Amino acid sequence: MKDGIRHKLLAELILLLGIAALVFSFGALLTNAGGGSTRMALLASSLVVIGSGLAVITVKMKRRSWYLFVASILIQIGVLLLFVTGGMITQPIRRLWPLLSVFTGLALLPAGWQRYGRPRGNYIVPAITLVSLGIFLLFFAFKVLPFSFKGFILTWWPLLLLLAGIVLTLVSVGSRGSDTGESDP
Repeated sequence: MKDGIRHKLLAELILLLGIAALVFSFGALLTNAGGGSTRMALLASSLVVIGSGLAVITVKMKRRSWYLFVASILIQIGVLLLFVTGGMITQPIRRLWPLLSVFTGLALLPAGWQRYGRPRGNYIVPAITLVSLGIFLLFFAFKVLPFSFKGFILTWWPLLLLLAGIVLTLVSVGSRGSDTGESDP
């Protein structure tokens, strides 16, 4: 093995070990300060470390954008669980489920950037839509609105259909304008 490649691999390993040390120590600090479960902190820290490692490998080795998408979701879920475990977020997990939509939307942004090297409409429009949907569903999860989700759907379904049509049109226009004939590496 050449010295240059060996040094590069060693540098990558040191980076991943550094990320692991930072995340696990941060999780331990949050758990000790908040009195949370050590198991949950270990799981959350592991998600962040695995996601970070996958992200580093994806970017360094120019892998498919799908890997960066998964890495981003793992990191976001891990950070959320760290904050819940550490007591920084006091809401139960069952109320935070709409954040999965927000996380999915946010994960599309680096994945699109990895694939095309710049922002593209066919990633930005779905990302904004998923983040908006997640925030909207949080209003129902936290019972901020005076009516139920079922009541909202039964009353406002035409508006939802209109919004879905707008989003699909924007995605179609965005993907046509950004189509370069390249496939995902």
